[in-house]
Amino acid sequence: MKKILMVFLITLLCVSCSSQGSSDTLVIGTSSGYPPYEIIEPDGSLSGFDIDFGNLLAQELGYENVTWEDGTFDGLIGKLQAGSIDMAIAGLSPDPQRDALFSTPYYYDGENPLYILTTKDSDIETSEDIKGKVAGTQLGTIQESALKTLQEPYNLTIDARSDYGTIVQEILLERIDFLMVEPSVASEFIANYDNLTSFEFISDEIVALNGVSVALPLDSTLEEKVNGAIEKLKADGVIDSLIDKYF
Repeated sequence: MKKILMVFLITLLCVSCSSQGSSDTLVIGTSSGYPPYEIIEPDGSLSGFDIDFGNLLAQELGYENVTWEDGTFDGLIGKLQAGSIDMAIAGLSPDPQRDALFSTPYYYDGENPLYILTTKDSDIETSEDIKGKVAGTQLGTIQESALKTLQEPYNLTIDARSDYGTIVQEILLERIDFLMVEPSVASEFIANYDNLTSFEFISDEIVALNGVSVALPLDSTLEEKVNGAIEKLKADGVIDSLIDKYF
């Protein structure tokens, strides 16, 4: 009798665990303050290209609800590893140094994702002019990786922060000389600050990573489904509509 009861309890526990794993809510990690990908509105809500894309992706995957977890960019991979989020959508470029699975890219931000954002009265006008300067970047980004590669040959001082808004303010206060960032993001900041300008960074020292992908835990079972959903959203013209809206 005890053996039968034990088997019943184990079976019941397994059914319970299975039910918890089949939630109809998709938890997506992101990092706001990276327009036009992620924008935090005055009321605290999230908007932007990635937010719209993530909601549509979840719908395509069959989820009824989406929960967005906003946090620091450099903490996203850790959240994936810890299992606190199902995926990360935050303007992420596929990078083999990041401990995660990456989907098929759903957007390409031009041929070169490396642009220099600085003030109009700055003496930085060409790629060579960044030598000896203080470079701003967001922690955990491909731009930070690029700057680390350039640090020695360009004699750079790297000031990495958790959010771009702080870096832009430091540039305007002349405490940081420039920010390395994607062209679409540079355009958003220029639209909001009259004294900012940008140009494409070109150097033989680095090979720029390109494309924006969904990041998944290494043991995720969603990779194939996510890639299929992205291809369908592309084929149906949905992603093109979002690109026209935000870029």
